[in-house]
Amino acid sequence: MKNFNRIFDQIDTTLSAETVLKGENGTGYFNGLTLVDFDGDLAKFTDRHDRRGIVCKTRLGNIVFFQRRIDGERFAYNAAGALRLIMSAAVPENVLTDDSLSIWIGNFKPTNTMKKIIDEILNREQDRLEDEESANDTAGMA
Repeated sequence: MKNFNRIFDQIDTTLSAETVLKGENGTGYFNGLTLVDFDGDLAKFTDRHDRRGIVCKTRLGNIVFFQRRIDGERFAYNAAGALRLIMSAAVPENVLTDDSLSIWIGNFKPTNTMKKIIDEILNREQDRLEDEESANDTAGMA
């Protein structure tokens, strides 16, 4: 868990125990934290079972990465809406290792990697839609 620990320790914003408790869904996941607002791009938390997690803010909502089990080396995630679809396609098993988690959150500047990934996906989709609209306009003129 060296990557997770390093990233966790770099984050300044900590969610309150009350916020984390309200964010729990009763099955060990944190659906409610996908919509919580906080200062900055990353926040960390520890739940009442001593599992730790990191919340990454994106323009589509938050992605919540967390220890699935206290003693485990594997991490799960929560995301809402379109972001959930993106994450499900990228990580279909909903399980990340310490190494893969560091790729998602970032090795040296944690806020940069996640934002770049999400922004790149959104920009490509926007470009595709604009190209499709342009092609339809051109076809309508012919």
